[in-house]
Amino acid sequence: MLLKRRLFIAASLLTMSFSPAWASDAVSFAPQPPAITAGAWVLMDYTTGQILTAGNEHQQRNPASLT
Repeated sequence: MLLKRRLFIAASLLTMSFSPAWASDAVSFAPQPPAITAGAWVLMDYTTGQILTAGNEHQQRNPASLT
């Protein structure tokens, strides 16, 4: 019984040592913009409204459709 308890404790400690809580902070990076052939484009987060990436976003253009 004592051996099982020691093995359980050792396995628990080993498992906790690989826990994500011990991992260092992940490095955040901005992905490269996708290869798009459109004249202008914007990729925006729907929930926050934050613009993630864009191409020619300040170029004045006619609307694509009025309907």
